[in-house]
Amino acid sequence: MNQLKSLFEQNVNGVSCDSLIIEQNGKIIYEKYKKPFGAAVLHRMFSIAKSYTSLAVGALYAEGKLNLNDRITEYFPEYRNLALSEELLSTTIRNLLMMRTPYAKTTYKIHKTDDWVKSFFEVPADHKPGMCFQYDTSAALVLGALVKRVSGKGVLDYLREVFLHEIGFSKDAYLLRTPSGDEDTGSGLMALPRDLLFTGEFLLAVLCGDFSDRYPDLIKENRFDVSFWGKYSQYIKKAMQYQSATVHAGKTRSERCGYGYQFWMLPKGGVMMYGMGGQYLLLYPEKKSIIVTSSDTQSEAGGTQRILDAAEEYVFTGEADDISLGGHAHKSDRKPPYGRFRITKENTPFLSYTFSPEELILEGREQIYHLPCSEDGYSPVTEWNKGLLLCARGEQMRDGSYYIHARLVGERLGAVHIMLCEENGRALLYLRCVEEVALPEFNGFYDSEREE
Repeated sequence: MNQLKSLFEQNVNGVSCDSLIIEQNGKIIYEKYKKPFGAAVLHRMFSIAKSYTSLAVGALYAEGKLNLNDRITEYFPEYRNLALSEELLSTTIRNLLMMRTPYAKTTYKIHKTDDWVKSFFEVPADHKPGMCFQYDTSAALVLGALVKRVSGKGVLDYLREVFLHEIGFSKDAYLLRTPSGDEDTGSGLMALPRDLLFTGEFLLAVLCGDFSDRYPDLIKENRFDVSFWGKYSQYIKKAMQYQSATVHAGKTRSERCGYGYQFWMLPKGGVMMYGMGGQYLLLYPEKKSIIVTSSDTQSEAGGTQRILDAAEEYVFTGEADDISLGGHAHKSDRKPPYGRFRITKENTPFLSYTFSPEELILEGREQIYHLPCSEDGYSPVTEWNKGLLLCARGEQMRDGSYYIHARLVGERLGAVHIMLCEENGRALLYLRCVEEVALPEFNGFYDSEREE
């Protein structure tokens, strides 16, 4: 039996699949549900809400009601008395869409408060915005609040006017509320699996260029005219294209393939709307395939990747894998950010770093770290800091950043993830060590500037 259908029908290794829909070339070839769920039962879709929020922001952009380069604080004047940091003041709508905020984690988890939107404006910035991907649900919450302020409607109600009603999206679908009463546009979507399928059909039509033929009634001379649909289609295509490298932050193989505007990239040209616990809308434009799942994998480590692997195997049976270190086949034309950089952030474990094709040198307050690097596979294993054994390899990312994956081998088994970013005269160093006790200083964002 095919792995994907087997996961659903047999709950293989504890993966609890509640629904599975497979559509290819415009025809549903498999659709089943498990009790207590069914075709007419709303399911919690968690962070798939983020993608709908992005689609709403894009529609407002297409209407000319906002610009993606607008600074987000311009739309929330009531927070100007909070002594906002320069980093936050320079944060744009585009930065939020790309998950390139100035924060190291979701802000309402840092600052415990019932007002999750306000927390985005209260928490001290950690680093410059726009430089490096870091998953931040608060970004989607602020974007949802932005939609409400500009359109006067909630995300789903506004999108119903744009296209959801026309494609058959359920009138009963809704967004949960945050403790302060705002729409939870970060993880609160309640919807039917078929709602995701209908959305996938719409998005696939846009990506494949047959949108006007499939949805002729949407293109009419009224509020949403031909000009709107042209601009909106371009936004959707960009939202579902690689914008940010995620190889340093992804917890699974598929989460390391890149990020668009609140959409995840997949291996082999796929795109996904992703919700915690195995809620997926998977699109494979070249294969004209759509897969929808609703599940609960929260109790099983690696359960979500099992679903994604099975879906990929179903769509690409017998085809060779083309996944590189960064999880994508396309390389960047940009040059690596070689040179010497001074860390501008105060009271950090590091003072500067120098990057060359052979190594990354980190100058700490107490010692200097020499990290060998190779683009031709991992470097030879060398004895490194305090007896640690290490090898490393690097890769230029499509968004211009450079990723180094350092393997800790021997008794201290783990990894160090490093991102080197430089954009418009600004630089950023990102470090994350995954090991029980080693290298605690190798964690965090470090704003930097190039030294001539």
